[in-house]
Amino acid sequence: MYKYEDEKSRLFTDEGQRVLFKVRDNFKELETVSGAIKASKLMAQTTNYGDTYLFLACMDRLVEIGEIKEITDSETIAQNKVYIRIY
Repeated sequence: MYKYEDEKSRLFTDEGQRVLFKVRDNFKELETVSGAIKASKLMAQTTNYGDTYLFLACMDRLVEIGEIKEITDSETIAQNKVYIRIY
């Protein structure tokens, strides 16, 4: 089961940073078109590296540092969460 606390340290590796920037850049690109992004849509464009937990950790990190905001409730499953960009 995914837990951000367990995956967070992976974000500070070379691979983790590359994936984080890719997720962020893909988010910004998609957000420009639609305004809000469903995690599953972003995941489909970003997970060619095949690591869903790292993707989820990237999303949680972007929320944590204030680049994006989740607008769904805490009970929503990961792939159905919706995010907006914070300007």
